[in-house]
Amino acid sequence: MSSRRRPNNSPQSKERTRPSWQAQFAFYLSIATALFSGFQFFHNVREAKTSATIDIARKYLSDQDVAAGRQIAMASILGEIPDLTRVPVDRAEKVNAFVINTSYLADLLQKDRIDEDYLTDVVVCDIWIANEFTSKRLPKGTDVASIERDAKSSLRKLGSKLNERCSRTIVKHP
Repeated sequence: MSSRRRPNNSPQSKERTRPSWQAQFAFYLSIATALFSGFQFFHNVREAKTSATIDIARKYLSDQDVAAGRQIAMASILGEIPDLTRVPVDRAEKVNAFVINTSYLADLLQKDRIDEDYLTDVVVCDIWIANEFTSKRLPKGTDVASIERDAKSSLRKLGSKLNERCSRTIVKHP
């Protein structure tokens, strides 16, 4: 006699090996749940990014030092302040705040932490202004060296990318 069992081909054994409709339903339901969870995760990440962008833009636009620094930077770019070394220290601190905050925004944009679509043109073009300003000579007391290397690199990359978009609307070419 052989110790091997013969397969049981009876109709009762076939029913036992076939999955029940409840098991199949549970399987497909778990797949649908996993897909929905993935969708929710990516949707929540996008919503958080949008919310963070709006909050950061609001705080940035309401900062008075940044606004004053923007004016000094624009005056420098337009040539209204020919000698930046004569800018008073308090105004230099405002330019410093402008450049540091703008380079931080550029770094966040470069690392895809915030969404450019939800930033106003003022905020986006400030990146260009800061890039143009820092590529020129800087006023006494402006501590651009304190900007992290990644943020400085982001400012350069995004600033040059925004040249076409912002230079026409902000700087009036003769």
